[in-house]
Amino acid sequence: MSNISFIIPTFNNYNEIRKCLKSILKNIKIKNQSFEIIIVDDGSNFKNFKKLENYISSIKKNNINLLRNKKNKGPAFARNMGAKKAKFKYLFFLDSDTEILKDTVFYFLKQIKKYDAVVGIYNHKPLNGGLFSNHKALFNYFYFMKEGVKPYETFHSACAGIKKEIFFKVGGYNPIIKWGMDYENEDLGRRIIKKYSMILDPKIQVFHNFPNAINMTSLYFKRVKSWIYKFFEDKKFESTGTATAKMAIGSLLSSSLFLLFFLFLITEHEYIKVLLVTNLIIYTVFYFDFFYFIFKKNITYLPSSFLINIYINLVVSFSAFIGFCNKLIVFPILRIK
Repeated sequence: MSNISFIIPTFNNYNEIRKCLKSILKNIKIKNQSFEIIIVDDGSNFKNFKKLENYISSIKKNNINLLRNKKNKGPAFARNMGAKKAKFKYLFFLDSDTEILKDTVFYFLKQIKKYDAVVGIYNHKPLNGGLFSNHKALFNYFYFMKEGVKPYETFHSACAGIKKEIFFKVGGYNPIIKWGMDYENEDLGRRIIKKYSMILDPKIQVFHNFPNAINMTSLYFKRVKSWIYKFFEDKKFESTGTATAKMAIGSLLSSSLFLLFFLFLITEHEYIKVLLVTNLIIYTVFYFDFFYFIFKKNITYLPSSFLINIYINLVVSFSAFIGFCNKLIVFPILRIK
């Protein structure tokens, strides 16, 4: 008997949460599998809340519970609220804009018997279309999938599960972390691994609805800047995935490539041209395994992914620079004042 409590916070995204619910109900039909779904509406407008409430009533399932915060209190608070109402042994957190695959729960149950917490990844196929969405899905999938099952530091709540007793022993999510601060997963993960075991298993997957180019730019800028603040606490990059030391090097390569290209357009100096071509070769070699992966998956994405990767890394580098400046210069000055 599985004894899983699915916990899903939602905020004004009725269409996505409805599809997420359908995916759970569709993919969990194993005999003797006890589960519940706890949805925490975190201050959605009344129209969205009523639509969700009516939809859940129409399903006529007694294992779907809808909780509501009248005011938006952030994902950390919402997930804690759902966890407190959970009655089963394992907590499995999902984002409302995800859909689970048919084997997601099977692989989770296999691993949670051996470890205290288990983290999954995004599938390489996004729920929505668009060049940026496809690139983001492929990039995340490749860099999390390539090293297989291994210890991990971030409790990625878009697709992650934990034993309920362990969740409460480490204090759950920090409710001070609100929407837009975006480091609640890093914060919780670091507290879990101090005393307990946590792994990433790339076989545990969800489909995800990725933002468009403008929203993704904003998202990267905010999250990387917040991640820098956490980086100063433990002075470590992540061991796998898209926030490793290797990815930091890739961001620097992309930034220097852009700057050299910009300088060449202005000066057309032969020396700059040589540096530009050299940097381009190094960049291509550095990301060769990723670009080859895209080539095998869908060659039509290759040109756009090549350019989008440079753009996103440029955003990451700029955001990291702002984060470092805030931490090393702005914050100390404010404390002195």
